[in-house]
Formats: sequence, structure tokens, C-alpha cells
Amino acid sequence: MANRKTILAMVAAPVVLSGAILLSEAAVGKDVPTESKLAKLSGDMKAPYAMRSIVSLDPAAVINGQRAELRDTSEFTIASGLGADIQEVRIYTSADEKFEVGFTKIDTVTLNFHNWPIDEFVTVVEGQVEISSPDMEAKIYGPGDSFVIPKGFNGLWRQLSPVTLLTIFYATDSSGH
Repeated sequence: MANRKTILAMVAAPVVLSGAILLSEAAVGKDVPTESKLAKLSGDMKAPYAMRSIVSLDPAAVINGQRAELRDTSEFTIASGLGADIQEVRIYTSADEKFEVGFTKIDTVTLNFHNWPIDEFVTVVEGQVEISSPDMEAKIYGPGDSFVIPKGFNGLWRQLSPVTLLTIFYATDSSGH
């Protein structure tokens, strides 16, 4: 059972709002911020983040995602699997369009990453991928495994099967992903 300090700490947890951190006024006995107060604090009347509904993450959403043929980019070159099918769906994008959450499904392919443009958190939902770089030995990731691809990463992405990935990323500049 949580003690009073633990409960207060949970109630007083900071709320992140468009770069500002707010302490819940409920913790100090004041009114909880209304949607309009939060919108004013965020500087964006369209996006009161703390008042939005929870966004469910369902890998089946990738079925309705945009489908394309994988081609070389400035971020990677295709070592094998040229023309592989890729499907992507963004489930959530922040108002500043820098933070995104979604699913990606890719046919079996091997990619050479070149100066990856973003910090990206990945959880493998289905399939397996082997990642290696000059700084690390090859490691295989499968369903339930998570990893971070840091901005600037150079290395080899070798899928051992088609994969479905949960991707979460934050772009600090306009390079996006």
C-alpha cells in the first residue's frame, strides 16, 4: 500500500506541455488547469496536450498505412532487397511535428545506414533484425526487443525476415523522418 508521500508524489508529478513543465495544481489544493489554461500556457490554442485523449497503439493499424517501394535515400542505401515493400502509419504526431509515434512494416531488406538523422526508439513487434556497426558486434533483435538508433548512427540493418516495428522518434530540427 502506498504511503501518503508516495501518493502526493504521484499527484504532484510534472505535466510536460509543449516544452513547459507544470506541477499539477491538484497537488497544492488549487484548481486543476482547464483546457483553455493549458492551451494558453502551451502557446498553441489548437493543441492542449495534457487534455487530449489517450492514443492507443495497435500494430494492425499498419495495414492501413501508406505503402511504398523502398529506395535509396540520404539516410540509407539498400544493400539487398531493392524495391522491397514498406508500409508506415503515424499514430501520433505532436503539434510541433517533432515527436512522432507509429508503426512500420518492411519486407526483408538489408540497409546501410549513413548518419541517421534522428534519435529513434524502436520495439520489434514481429520479425527479426540484426544490427551492427564499426562500434558494436552484430546483435539480433526480435519480438518484444527494444533499442535506440541514435542520431548520427552509421551501421548495417539486416532483416532476417519481414518486420513490424513500433517507432518513436524526436527530430530536433527540420530534417524530420
